[in-house]
Amino acid sequence: IALIQQYRSEPNTALKVGAEHLGKALSQRYDRWESRLADLRLLSELALRYKDLLGFVEAYTLDPVSNSEAEKTEQEDCVTLITVHSAKGTEAPVCYCLGVQPGMYPHMRSLGDRDAEEEERRILYVALTRAQNELIITRSGDDNRTLFHGGSFVQGVGSSYFLEYLPSELVEYQHYGYHQGHGGGSILDELLDFD
Repeated sequence: IALIQQYRSEPNTALKVGAEHLGKALSQRYDRWESRLADLRLLSELALRYKDLLGFVEAYTLDPVSNSEAEKTEQEDCVTLITVHSAKGTEAPVCYCLGVQPGMYPHMRSLGDRDAEEEERRILYVALTRAQNELIITRSGDDNRTLFHGGSFVQGVGSSYFLEYLPSELVEYQHYGYHQGHGGGSILDELLDFD
């Protein structure tokens, strides 16, 4: 806390000092620590734009939608982008939840850790219950896609088991994107064929 007080008017320095103090513990906890350290360096560079730590934290944490620019300017016809982590307490007529698929929900690093998986399930549940009229959940169409995680590739991860418990009478599946059409080409090729 003393360090926070000392560097509250220097967010860049605060991040550097924090990384130095936590570096050893974090390097033991996380694989590929060097890449995570690069992320901290990037945050430190971003912090140069701010005069104080509070301003930086407010800008880069997940502010609730009630503090959004759209509300401040009283715009009604707008799209608000938020993360699943900041969805609590919000609602909208139509909500999209993107990338709900294995490797993301639950995240690869949570697999096998029951508490971490349950926390992710709770966060996703909150996000999925924000829609007043329509909820659109997207995911990759390739069930056998390859994910890169922890320095290695994970093959054939299938669909997210978090979605297995959705009531089937409320779910409508639709497939979009690149797939083979009637003429042997992609559906995109067919759409662009003006002859």
